[in-house]
Amino acid sequence: MIFGYPLREDYIDSNGNAWRPATEWVTRSGYGRDVVKEAWWTNRRSMYIGNTPDEEIYRYGVHAPELWANITVGAGTYYVKMKFADTPLHPFLERDKDGKPITHTVDIKINEEEVVSDMNIAQAAGGTYLAVDKIIKNVKPQNGMIEVYVIGQNENGAAIQAMEVGLMETLSE
Repeated sequence: MIFGYPLREDYIDSNGNAWRPATEWVTRSGYGRDVVKEAWWTNRRSMYIGNTPDEEIYRYGVHAPELWANITVGAGTYYVKMKFADTPLHPFLERDKDGKPITHTVDIKINEEEVVSDMNIAQAAGGTYLAVDKIIKNVKPQNGMIEVYVIGQNENGAAIQAMEVGLMETLSE
Protein backbone atom coordinates (compact mmCIF):
# COMPACT_ATOMS: atom_id res chain seq x y z
CA MET A 1 0.00 0.00 0.00
CA ILE A 2 1.17 3.53 -0.81
CA PHE A 3 0.16 6.14 1.75
CA GLY A 4 -1.25 9.35 0.27
CA TYR A 5 -1.38 7.85 -3.23
CA PRO A 6 -4.32 9.60 -4.94
CA LEU A 7 -4.65 7.65 -8.18
CA ARG A 8 -7.47 5.19 -8.77
CA GLU A 9 -5.32 2.57 -10.46
CA ASP A 10 -2.68 0.43 -8.82
CA TYR A 11 0.94 1.43 -9.31
CA ILE A 12 2.91 -1.45 -10.86
CA ASP A 13 6.50 -1.52 -9.62
CA SER A 14 9.63 -2.63 -11.49
CA ASN A 15 9.05 -6.25 -10.34
CA GLY A 16 5.46 -6.29 -11.60
CA ASN A 17 3.90 -6.00 -8.13
CA ALA A 18 0.71 -3.97 -7.72
CA TRP A 19 0.62 -1.24 -5.07
CA ARG A 20 -2.76 0.12 -3.94
CA PRO A 21 -3.62 3.36 -2.19
CA ALA A 22 -3.45 3.00 1.61
CA THR A 23 -6.79 4.12 2.97
CA GLU A 24 -7.14 1.91 6.06
CA TRP A 25 -4.95 3.66 8.60
CA VAL A 26 -5.58 5.89 11.61
CA THR A 27 -4.30 9.11 13.14
CA ARG A 28 -5.86 11.49 15.60
CA SER A 29 -6.04 15.07 14.36
CA GLY A 30 -8.70 16.51 16.66
CA TYR A 31 -12.40 17.23 16.49
CA GLY A 32 -13.60 18.74 13.22
CA ARG A 33 -10.18 18.54 11.55
CA ASP A 34 -9.62 17.27 8.00
CA VAL A 35 -7.12 14.42 8.37
CA VAL A 36 -6.74 14.04 4.60
CA LYS A 37 -5.80 17.70 4.18
CA GLU A 38 -3.53 17.75 7.20
CA ALA A 39 -1.82 14.35 7.07
CA TRP A 40 -1.82 13.07 3.48
CA TRP A 41 0.84 14.06 0.94
CA THR A 42 -1.32 13.47 -2.15
CA ASN A 43 0.83 15.56 -4.49
CA ARG A 44 4.22 14.26 -5.51
CA ARG A 45 6.77 15.58 -3.03
CA SER A 46 9.70 15.20 -5.44
CA MET A 47 10.29 13.76 -8.88
CA TYR A 48 13.72 12.49 -7.80
CA ILE A 49 13.97 9.78 -5.15
CA GLY A 50 17.31 7.97 -5.01
CA ASN A 51 18.21 4.47 -3.76
CA THR A 52 15.27 2.84 -5.57
CA PRO A 53 14.13 1.78 -9.05
CA ASP A 54 10.55 2.63 -7.99
CA GLU A 55 10.56 6.35 -7.19
CA GLU A 56 6.77 6.65 -7.48
CA ILE A 57 6.26 4.60 -4.31
CA TYR A 58 8.20 7.20 -2.28
CA ARG A 59 6.73 10.38 -3.83
CA TYR A 60 3.63 10.44 -1.63
CA GLY A 61 3.08 9.60 2.03
CA VAL A 62 1.48 10.57 5.29
CA HIS A 63 2.66 12.48 8.32
CA ALA A 64 1.20 12.99 11.78
CA PRO A 65 2.39 12.93 15.37
CA GLU A 66 1.58 9.20 15.31
CA LEU A 67 -0.28 6.86 12.99
CA TRP A 68 -1.08 3.19 12.70
CA ALA A 69 -2.52 0.55 10.44
CA ASN A 70 -4.22 -2.69 11.41
CA ILE A 71 -3.52 -5.27 8.72
CA THR A 72 -5.93 -8.22 8.67
CA VAL A 73 -4.10 -11.47 7.87
CA GLY A 74 -4.54 -15.21 8.14
CA ALA A 75 -2.51 -17.65 10.18
CA GLY A 76 1.21 -17.71 9.43
CA THR A 77 4.46 -15.87 9.91
CA TYR A 78 4.86 -12.56 8.10
CA TYR A 79 7.30 -9.81 7.23
CA VAL A 80 6.48 -6.10 7.33
CA LYS A 81 8.45 -3.89 4.92
CA MET A 82 8.09 -0.18 5.57
CA LYS A 83 9.25 2.38 2.99
CA PHE A 84 10.48 5.84 3.95
CA ALA A 85 12.02 8.95 2.38
CA ASP A 86 12.36 12.45 3.83
CA THR A 87 11.03 14.66 1.03
CA PRO A 88 10.71 18.31 2.00
CA LEU A 89 8.86 20.31 -0.66
CA HIS A 90 11.08 23.34 -0.13
CA PRO A 91 14.31 22.24 1.59
CA PHE A 92 15.54 25.82 1.93
CA LEU A 93 12.21 27.09 3.26
CA GLU A 94 11.01 24.16 5.37
CA ARG A 95 13.22 24.49 8.44
CA ASP A 96 12.79 23.63 12.09
CA LYS A 97 13.03 26.16 14.92
CA ASP A 98 16.86 25.88 14.86
CA GLY A 99 17.04 26.57 11.11
CA LYS A 100 17.89 22.97 10.19
CA PRO A 101 16.08 21.10 7.39
CA ILE A 102 12.94 19.33 8.60
CA THR A 103 13.50 15.63 9.17
CA HIS A 104 11.37 12.94 10.74
CA THR A 105 12.57 10.63 13.50
CA VAL A 106 10.34 7.66 14.28
CA ASP A 107 9.83 4.72 16.57
CA ILE A 108 7.99 1.72 15.13
CA LYS A 109 5.97 -0.79 17.08
CA ILE A 110 4.48 -3.97 15.68
CA ASN A 111 1.86 -5.66 17.83
CA GLU A 112 2.88 -3.40 20.74
CA GLU A 113 6.58 -4.44 20.53
CA GLU A 114 9.09 -1.73 19.66
CA VAL A 115 11.05 -2.92 16.60
CA VAL A 116 12.73 0.34 15.52
CA SER A 117 13.84 3.09 17.88
CA ASP A 118 14.75 6.71 17.07
CA MET A 119 15.25 6.22 13.33
CA ASN A 120 16.04 9.53 11.65
CA ILE A 121 14.70 8.82 8.17
CA ALA A 122 17.12 11.09 6.30
CA GLN A 123 20.14 9.71 8.17
CA ALA A 124 19.04 6.09 7.66
CA ALA A 125 18.62 6.73 3.92
CA GLY A 126 21.87 8.67 3.55
CA GLY A 127 20.16 12.02 2.93
CA THR A 128 16.93 13.68 1.90
CA TYR A 129 15.15 12.49 -1.25
CA LEU A 130 16.64 9.03 -0.74
CA ALA A 131 14.62 5.87 -0.09
CA VAL A 132 15.19 3.55 2.85
CA ASP A 133 13.28 0.37 3.67
CA LYS A 134 12.97 -1.30 7.05
CA ILE A 135 12.04 -4.99 7.05
CA ILE A 136 10.77 -6.66 10.20
CA LYS A 137 10.76 -10.44 9.87
CA ASN A 138 8.95 -13.28 11.63
CA VAL A 139 5.91 -11.26 12.67
CA LYS A 140 3.03 -13.31 14.04
CA PRO A 141 -0.50 -11.89 13.93
CA GLN A 142 -2.46 -11.28 17.09
CA ASN A 143 -6.21 -11.86 16.87
CA GLY A 144 -5.99 -12.08 13.09
CA MET A 145 -4.14 -8.81 12.54
CA ILE A 146 -0.78 -7.10 12.54
CA GLU A 147 -0.80 -3.63 14.09
CA VAL A 148 1.93 -1.33 12.76
CA TYR A 149 2.36 1.85 14.79
CA VAL A 150 4.66 4.72 13.64
CA ILE A 151 5.39 7.31 16.33
CA GLY A 152 7.11 10.63 15.70
CA GLN A 153 10.01 11.36 18.03
CA ASN A 154 10.52 15.03 17.20
CA GLU A 155 8.31 18.06 16.56
CA ASN A 156 7.95 17.06 12.89
CA GLY A 157 6.06 13.88 13.76
CA ALA A 158 5.97 10.50 12.08
CA ALA A 159 6.05 9.94 8.32
CA ILE A 160 5.86 6.90 6.06
CA GLN A 161 5.49 6.43 2.30
CA ALA A 162 4.48 2.79 1.84
CA MET A 163 4.14 -0.60 3.50
CA GLU A 164 4.15 -4.19 2.32
CA VAL A 165 3.04 -7.17 4.42
CA GLY A 166 3.55 -10.72 3.21
CA LEU A 167 4.16 -14.27 4.26
CA MET A 168 7.80 -14.94 5.19
CA GLU A 169 8.19 -17.60 2.48
CA THR A 170 7.39 -14.98 -0.19
CA LEU A 171 9.99 -12.43 0.98
CA SER A 172 12.56 -11.53 -1.66
CA GLU A 173 15.17 -9.03 -0.53
